[in-house]
Formats: sequence, C-alpha cells, structure tokens
Amino acid sequence: MAIEGIDQSNEPGNQLAGIDIRWATTLFKHPFAIYGQFIGEDEAGGFPSRYLGQLGLETSGMLGSRWSYRWFGELAGTSCDFFKSTEIFNCAYNHSIYQTGYRYRGRVVGHAYDNDARMVSTGLILLDDQDTQWHVLLRYGALNRGGPPDLRNSLAPTRQDIASLDLTHARVFTYGRIEIGLGLERTDDESSGKTSDDGRAFLQWRSSH
Repeated sequence: MAIEGIDQSNEPGNQLAGIDIRWATTLFKHPFAIYGQFIGEDEAGGFPSRYLGQLGLETSGMLGSRWSYRWFGELAGTSCDFFKSTEIFNCAYNHSIYQTGYRYRGRVVGHAYDNDARMVSTGLILLDDQDTQWHVLLRYGALNRGGPPDLRNSLAPTRQDIASLDLTHARVFTYGRIEIGLGLERTDDESSGKTSDDGRAFLQWRSSH
C-alpha cells in the first residue's frame, strides 16, 4: 500500500495481503466444496491487486459398503494476475528490493512450486474402517514460465514442463503400520530440449510397540 514519504529507496518491507475462502454445500446427496486462496502482491485503490492464488473443488462419499473416498481437483498459479490471459512474470516471488524474494534461506515460503508456476492436480483418497488407505495423485503443469533463466528459483532455473503420478498404500497389521509409495515423473526442459523420466519409491514402517 502506498504511504507518503516511502519509495523504493526506503521501502520497509514487501507487503502482501490475502484471503482464504471456502464454500460448501450438498450436491446429489454428496458433500461438495469450492475453496481458494488469493494473495495480492501489490496495491491498487486501497485494495490488494495482481493476485497469485489457488482454486480447488472437492467432494467425498462412500464407494460400496467398505470404502469412504475424498476426491479433489486444484489449480495453482504463482505468477501475478494468474487468472488472466496476460499474466505478469517475475512479480510475486522475486522482489526488486528483497532479492531473495518470497523465500527464506533459499527455500520457498509460499507454494512448493516456487515462482511463475502453473500446476493442475487431482487426487483420490480411499479409506476403510481398518485404516487401510489408498492415495492417488496426478499433477501436470509448468515451472518457472517467466522468461530468462532464474537461479533463485528453488526448483527449476529454466522453464520445465512436468507431469507426475504418485500412488501410496498404507495399512495396519500386527506389528504396526506400513506405508508403501511409488511415483513417476516426466520433465521437459525448455532450455536444453531434454526430457527426463524419474521414478521414486519408499517404504515406511511404524511400530505399534
């Protein structure tokens, strides 16, 4: 917000203002919700402007007599005016005064995908009364879309298009709780023209004793 006597040479901070919203109802006898977060990087007319943000919807219910489920779909944008056709790059996380931007010790403070990302994700969680769980998460989007290479970006110094799929299964048994996860990710680097495919896996056991 503009204050008399304050300019770029003596600016005391990088002011951000945001709002979280959630609206829930029942649709076809199922709970349904729309949610969002909007953060204004700048000020115009006394109100936040040049928004970055997140939009999502979710629903839940039962599959048969055993499984309860929760499904969600989400869009996240970390460039200013992320919802417009003409977005503003290198605006939200890269600040002209505080060169580290929206980060602390090289790690991003806001969304995990850092500056100028656009990410669409959808996921499904299944759970039964024995605490057996299945999680599926699919993500597709682009990182660091805003022009020249940026070494401050904690994930991608150049633009990268990514797609990933993660599957996690957890269950309780006699000796505790076991969780197994598998993931696949494809990355296309615009600068080098290279495509890379990566896999990941983990096994976690928590003892009940």
